[in-house]
Amino acid sequence: MSLRRFLSVLLVSAVAFCVPSVLSAQSQDFPKVEVFGGYSWYDAGSVQGADIPDFNKGWGGQFTYNLNHWAGLALDAGGHYEGSGVDGLSIHTVTFGPQFKLRKGHFTPFAEVLVGMARVSPNAADDET
Repeated sequence: MSLRRFLSVLLVSAVAFCVPSVLSAQSQDFPKVEVFGGYSWYDAGSVQGADIPDFNKGWGGQFTYNLNHWAGLALDAGGHYEGSGVDGLSIHTVTFGPQFKLRKGHFTPFAEVLVGMARVSPNAADDET
């Protein structure tokens, strides 16, 4: 093996072994992905003059992909249910948008702007999106 080839193999090997350790030594002060799931209560208020009851059974979840320590993209979904049988009503939502965070220790206030859609499903009528 020539000296030139030996040195090039040595250089490539050194880079291959050193670069991953240098990259892992850099601290990441924010999680790349955040996931939330939980109970949800929904007050629909009134729609076109009809008073809709509160939805006290529901769920909510959110997946956030953080672009850096202060900005991310959020995908939020939820389902809310009221009553059963002919009088039952359910609402499902899917929204997405940017999320902005101020990371300060254990407390992280955030703001988000979400747009999306809601599907209202009354048991005695057609669904509306």
